[in-house]
Amino acid sequence: MQTVIFHHEKEAAVPLKKTYTKVDVQAALDLAEGHKFSSFQSVWGGNDSHYVRKEHRDKSGTLRKVTENHVPGDERERISSDEAHTKRNHVKGFQEPQYVGNKSRYADLLTCLEATAEVLNSPKGQAALQEMDDDSTIREKKINGDVVGAWYGDKGDGIAKKIKHISLIIMRLGEDTLWLHTSYPKEFIT
Repeated sequence: MQTVIFHHEKEAAVPLKKTYTKVDVQAALDLAEGHKFSSFQSVWGGNDSHYVRKEHRDKSGTLRKVTENHVPGDERERISSDEAHTKRNHVKGFQEPQYVGNKSRYADLLTCLEATAEVLNSPKGQAALQEMDDDSTIREKKINGDVVGAWYGDKGDGIAKKIKHISLIIMRLGEDTLWLHTSYPKEFIT
């Protein structure tokens, strides 16, 4: 009789840098939307950051309270509030009433998914994802990128225009899970 010994090895992390489909973007959006990153981070990979409540005025002049990520002693720019908000802030048909009229938005969810996938798969997007793969201390990246697809949205005024440029904030949960914190149209072709 032969004895078989099994060795349990930790599987290598799946890299964040890969080709993203609209299904991948939808999964990252669904995971994050309306949830607080700090809640997930404590379960998915420690909590090396601290969130601080701050106040700011939005475009309409309304005073808003947000929770921002801040690591004591780390002077890098922190670009994210704690709660993911792509759909409720920036997708027509999902937008919460207080954001209608003062936030740029995609014409619909499919436009959001396709434009976001385009920027994640662009050279800028892939470079940002690779940087996060190479340095596990990088938890978030802002990616600004041009889109070439025929994606439409508006500046919050209801007048449809072709989107030229979008901004994303992506974050990492654990070693290999993409958190799509926000995606929004930043510039339009007039």
